[in-house]
Amino acid sequence: MSIINQLGPFQSYIYSKQFNIITLTETWCHPDISDREILPVNYTVSRNDRNSWGGGVLLAISDTICFE
Repeated sequence: MSIINQLGPFQSYIYSKQFNIITLTETWCHPDISDREILPVNYTVSRNDRNSWGGGVLLAISDTICFE
């Protein structure tokens, strides 16, 4: 199931918990979907979208964590 299909409940959960690190698999996202459509602006997001049906991964790290 795509994160996009469950975006409302997912975002409510993320906003309420304020996670430092978020990892997702089977995102089913594609390049036309911006990071800001999925997560708040206070995360640095790295994604590997699939060009075909299914798959995809996402890593988001809170801006409160220093990393390179």
